[in-house]
Amino acid sequence: MEVLGYSPSARRVLLVWIYTTEHPPDGLWHGGSAIVAGRKLRAAYWEGRGDDRED
Repeated sequence: MEVLGYSPSARRVLLVWIYTTEHPPDGLWHGGSAIVAGRKLRAAYWEGRGDDRED
């Protein structure tokens, strides 16, 4: 599963892949990998956040 969100420590919007070993998916999730979100994903993230924009 992919999750898009802002990381205050990285000060960037990240695309993070997470996984769980439970079926159906539930409970504890683990971060598998992450990358800095591309321009289109960053724009979509901030647009969805309304007035709460990154400075």
